[in-house]
Amino acid sequence: MAALQDDPLRPDDADAYRKALRAARERSGLPVAFGGDVADGVLRLSQFVGVRTAGLRGLAVRAETGLGGQVLARRRPAAVADYRTAASITHDYDGPVLAEGITGVVAAPVVVAGRVRGVLYAATRDHAAPGARGADALVDA
Repeated sequence: MAALQDDPLRPDDADAYRKALRAARERSGLPVAFGGDVADGVLRLSQFVGVRTAGLRGLAVRAETGLGGQVLARRRPAAVADYRTAASITHDYDGPVLAEGITGVVAAPVVVAGRVRGVLYAATRDHAAPGARGADALVDA
């Protein structure tokens, strides 16, 4: 795997994430998209489209915590219609998520060679649930 990462012809992961996030945002119509790589079982948010604050930048998300940690651990997309009141997730990251004004959010794993390499999110700032359209856009990206 290290040889792949050192290959000068291999696209940069950051570029790939930005492209996927822009495509997901455009396709879903949702105003916010973000994501990042997984290393040593921890997701680090590093790529953002449509955010208003810096609160999510560099956030380290552990498996099973929050929506992204749930996606990381279960290896499948998940969503919440109202992040603030969702009983299906832990609320370890309420501060930065709610400061960004995010309400509904959907997340999907980036799986490469059977391993979760990252997580992509799309989110709303109103009370409309991100729905299947948001999930489909992330999975397609």
